[in-house]
Amino acid sequence: MKYDLTKKPTRGAQRTLESFSNTMFELLSEEPFEKISVNKICDISNFPRATFYNYFDDKFDLVDYCWYVIAQDI
Repeated sequence: MKYDLTKKPTRGAQRTLESFSNTMFELLSEEPFEKISVNKICDISNFPRATFYNYFDDKFDLVDYCWYVIAQDI
């Protein structure tokens, strides 16, 4: 993951990461992972692809972050 999770995120980064992870959770509840594209994630979360790639390498990286979020909640 491109974003360093060891440091405290800014409010903007927090909102962005939360939006991307919520979008991924929503999409995973509706369709298989293979059919989810970065374009679809960006369209639903209302962020440009460039912003997505500032935080993540690909959709697999986003799923890893989603697992991190789940682990933090436990």
